[in-house]
Amino acid sequence: MSKMRLLEKSAITIFLIILNNAIAFLINVFLARTMPTLEFGKLQTAYGFTALIFNFINLGIVFATNKHILHAKSQKNNVNSYIFNGFILMLIISAVFLTSCFIMLKPIMNLFDFNPALETVIQLTLVLVFFNLLYFFFSMSLIISGKTLKYSIIDVASIIFYALGSIILFFLSSMFVENVIIIRIISLAVPAIIIIFIIFRNAKAKISFSKMKEIIKTARISFITFISVILMSYVSKPIIGLISFEQVAYFSIAMNYGQIILIVASGIKTILLSIIGSLGVDKNLKKINTGLNIFSDVVLKIVLPLACILIILSKVTILFLYSETYTPAVILAVPIIIGAVINMLSINDSALFTGLDKLKDYNIYNLAKVIIYLPLLLFMIINLGAMGASLSYAALSIISLVAFLFFTRKYGIKMKLDKPLTLIIPLTMLYIFFVTNNFLLTSLLLILYVLLSVKFNIISADTKKTMITALKTRNLNKIAELIN
Repeated sequence: MSKMRLLEKSAITIFLIILNNAIAFLINVFLARTMPTLEFGKLQTAYGFTALIFNFINLGIVFATNKHILHAKSQKNNVNSYIFNGFILMLIISAVFLTSCFIMLKPIMNLFDFNPALETVIQLTLVLVFFNLLYFFFSMSLIISGKTLKYSIIDVASIIFYALGSIILFFLSSMFVENVIIIRIISLAVPAIIIIFIIFRNAKAKISFSKMKEIIKTARISFITFISVILMSYVSKPIIGLISFEQVAYFSIAMNYGQIILIVASGIKTILLSIIGSLGVDKNLKKINTGLNIFSDVVLKIVLPLACILIILSKVTILFLYSETYTPAVILAVPIIIGAVINMLSINDSALFTGLDKLKDYNIYNLAKVIIYLPLLLFMIINLGAMGASLSYAALSIISLVAFLFFTRKYGIKMKLDKPLTLIIPLTMLYIFFVTNNFLLTSLLLILYVLLSVKFNIISADTKKTMITALKTRNLNKIAELIN
């Protein structure tokens, strides 16, 4: 593939992923404004349980399959064979688990005296779990296989279908939780079938018990990591939902607004997932080090000030987008925005550990985080509700970064998080804002800081040179050297 072609595909992929995240953000705004707060909270709780259950069901099969796809790709082995056999394993496990859930649902609801009106919502949530898992499995297979452009096109089509379906429900006056979930199910089922066709149309993959055994062995090794990631990522909404659906609604809005800063980051992560992983397989620590430092430089010197602007404008923006009903979400968004920026610095952890084949270290990394985070989360939610969950999210980001830096140092990778003065400046401006409450002046100062940071080398010379070269030559001359 030519360098120009690589640039075009990468740029289009990042653009489509940003578009996908932007549409998802707007859907959340639309649903929050058109559904009663209690119903919106119930929907977000259902989605929270979906994420929790769907991650629990796959038992690390997706992660293990991706690890084998990555290594098979580098050794020019049959990638589709690992995808197919991983899919068969996932299908068997999910079928057994979900069938058991359907059978046991009514007795469990009666035992815990759940509201019978929630039965249909829970049943639809279980169906959503299956198609979510199906879609996620094959989407990740496309990404790891290097077919990120195809994945991003299908992903955008899926979210557009979900958006259009939600709008139609609004005009039909059918904005009930059950109907919205059904639309989401269809928006995942159709593209999942399309992705299956793309992957297997020219493949002659067969059931291979040896490959299944390899995947199961890897899944067993990474099981601690898998459980830890679930507990860190998906328990907040379900736990808050046990206290109050309204609190879930406020927390969801704060997360939706606070993670705007990750819209661009997720596009970069999708590209870097395959790149960093492949460099890890090749044991090319020098290029990994360069890539991580360019990324961290941009995060600390540009993304952080922009995040400060999001904080300054949080009250105006949230009330404008979601209405005054969601005023409690404003204060919840602040720690989430700060946590999102810190989280970006360790965003490539799974690719790095998987590529270097350090799954035992990945277990230790995640186990250490969850041992600290989970008791903190439970304590904070019990005492502070949704605010406790927001503060815990920021705390988890700090814990993750410290642990990530420990292991990168161990592998001989030194991320440069120096020049603390450049961090003090935006944070000082943020402090000025809270004292003066003048968001216009502080925003202008922060924007000026971003512009001057590029001009006067607050962004490192290497990062600036790489970015300018890419813009001037309109290809990936420098970046291709990093990732090829």
